Amino acid sequence: MEIELCIFTEKWEVFGEPKLGLGLESLLLETILSENEIKRKLETNIQRYCPYSRYYEVKVNVIFSEGEVYDYCVLDVVVDGKKAFSTVLQRN
Repeated sequence: MEIELCIFTEKWEVFGEPKLGLGLESLLLETILSENEIKRKLETNIQRYCPYSRYYEVKVNVIFSEGEVYDYCVLDVVVDGKKAFSTVLQRN
């Protein structure tokens, strides 16, 4: 749950913690960022704001793909070798 909060919360959305959110959807609109750059930002934010990530191995996989109408991004979060959650976000 706290990992999802870090990923999907927009920056400046949490009072008193202006850097807590990553704003994944906003990041994806920045077409200049590569899969590895987004992955690095996600992992850094998780390590900084998710205390349990210190006790478990957390890995993030980001894959961009082209669709017929929209491009999309597949995001997988793996905790201790088990998939915690996945999401697909469309990119205009």
